[in-house]
Amino acid sequence: MKRRSRWYLLTAGWLATSASTAQVVPSVPSAATPNVEDQRPPDQGKQHTLSLGIWDCEYMVTRLSDKKMPIDRIQQLRSEISSALTLAPNDQIVVTNYAVYMNEGAQVAAQASAVAAGAFGGVALSGGRSAPRCPREKMRAGWFDVSETTTHRPPIIAEVTVRFRAKEYSARAAYSPEIATGYYPTDQRRLADRIALYTKVNQLIIAQIQKDITDHP
Repeated sequence: MKRRSRWYLLTAGWLATSASTAQVVPSVPSAATPNVEDQRPPDQGKQHTLSLGIWDCEYMVTRLSDKKMPIDRIQQLRSEISSALTLAPNDQIVVTNYAVYMNEGAQVAAQASAVAAGAFGGVALSGGRSAPRCPREKMRAGWFDVSETTTHRPPIIAEVTVRFRAKEYSARAAYSPEIATGYYPTDQRRLADRIALYTKVNQLIIAQIQKDITDHP
């Protein structure tokens, strides 16, 4: 069984004491390792809706802001990498993309399907769950697989790309909230779900890097 990262343990501590707090404002631990560098485009940390055109694949797919999140996902990645990987002094992991999206087209399509028989909108429904209308290769961002969803609520998608030893690694993960949520979590349960999403995608990246370190030390 994999040991929990220091980030998880620190986060769990304040989550346990914040159930009655309306506005979640946790303290963030200091950077765990200097081997991870954030080189994302400057505008990636800003909220932005990719398209308002109802026929577009990215209709109502919104990139979420860094500043409005109580969790620093780059710092969480640093901490989890520090816990899982043993890097050489000169090794560096460069983060070129770490974006989080909400695909609200799911909810819009569900409402529209009753009127237009599902003929438009960003996604459709499959067995009561959100499902994308467009294939992955036709979406710039915010795609998800129906197998990743459990409800009809707008899915949250995390997409990460890093560079390590001149090789690029990419991963993505998604979930559909069990309870209604806005762009940014404001209570214990919603925040725990978002942290779990970050951990899932981080571990996918870490597993790829660990395999290469093991295969090519």
